[in-house]
Amino acid sequence: TADFTANSLMKFDPGSPIDFISGLHVGCWSLIGSDRIKSVRDLKGKKVWALGQRTTSANANASVMYRQRAIPNVFFKALIGYVGLDPDNDVEYVVVPKDEAIELFKRGKIDAFLSFPPGPQQLRAAGIGQVLVDTNVDRPWAQYYCCMITGRRDFIRNNPIATRKVIRSILRANDLVSQDPAMAAQLLVDRKLRKADDQEFMAQSLREIPYDKWRHYSPEDTIRFWALRLKEIGIIKYSPQEYISKNTDWSHIASLKDEMGMTW
Repeated sequence: TADFTANSLMKFDPGSPIDFISGLHVGCWSLIGSDRIKSVRDLKGKKVWALGQRTTSANANASVMYRQRAIPNVFFKALIGYVGLDPDNDVEYVVVPKDEAIELFKRGKIDAFLSFPPGPQQLRAAGIGQVLVDTNVDRPWAQYYCCMITGRRDFIRNNPIATRKVIRSILRANDLVSQDPAMAAQLLVDRKLRKADDQEFMAQSLREIPYDKWRHYSPEDTIRFWALRLKEIGIIKYSPQEYISKNTDWSHIASLKDEMGMTW
């Protein structure tokens, strides 16, 4: 499977039967601030929507369920921890569903909004807010994979050919997206993974995410970077080296380096 690297690190301890086996791509997240916010440090004491879970229930108890399940997004916590803020005490998290949060942000009731595509593109098109952090281009976030591929250790060891085929196919999909973002956005709509109204903004976001740069990033450096960020703010207790030594298997991706032109 593929997942945001920080999410994966939180899901299993060193020694769990899951290994990181390849990087995937860079980018995705954007932090959008109101006009009165000039930098991430300005968020101290401010209201932010940056939640990592949501309810999909449409019943009368949906808002209650949302409040019970909502937790701050791990990327946002790492981001503000990186600039010296306390992610648990220095900001006020607004706990409402995303669509409601967007409306509050538009009305100036929220100071910053963490967004996943196509949200940043929609807000920019509407002239609402300003981009504080764009992980597609802003360092250090743009220097490491956002998402990585993981696999069950028993499967990838017992099925090396199948594992390499999966990795090769997923990474080639990166190239297809970078070559034809409009086609990729159309597929998302055709397969009902995105609404037709989102297609234009999805195509824009797929153009902006650097899907063509995956060959140049080190998967091990990515584990080291994100594990350090999460350990600094107390989300995980293990060192980067413990994850690298016990929960990585780069043998399959290394065997594809020459074929696929990787430079790390």
